[in-house]
Amino acid sequence: MTKYTVITGDVIQSRKYNKISEILKNNLKEINYPDNMVIPFKISRGDEIQAVFKGNLTFPNLIRQIRYKLNNIDIRFGIGFGEINEEISEINSWSMNGPAFHNARESLKEIEVDNKFKTIFKSDYKIDEAINTLLF
Repeated sequence: MTKYTVITGDVIQSRKYNKISEILKNNLKEINYPDNMVIPFKISRGDEIQAVFKGNLTFPNLIRQIRYKLNNIDIRFGIGFGEINEEISEINSWSMNGPAFHNARESLKEIEVDNKFKTIFKSDYKIDEAINTLLF
């Protein structure tokens, strides 16, 4: 099966920012996205963003770009790699399911609990520790 990379971002203490959804929407338009993006960043709950990419992704560069564009906003990223259990729908990645999404969400939960990292990668492979060491 095809593997996907899901990036889910969550603005930390989003209530301290005025019009955070608008800020996210406007700044995310200015990013140079890789060719393998299948679902662009969508906003959910006003302060969360999510995008889906087919296959592997050199995400450190993408995360750096996003952090640069959102330089005054504190944001954490959960990156999940794995399969998606249903057909890809560009309409709403938030309603999709599968290990790639579960891994991204688990990464965000780890960040909330540990609070040492701002970006965590999770997959079903043995590469997670090496990648997270580089991200740290």
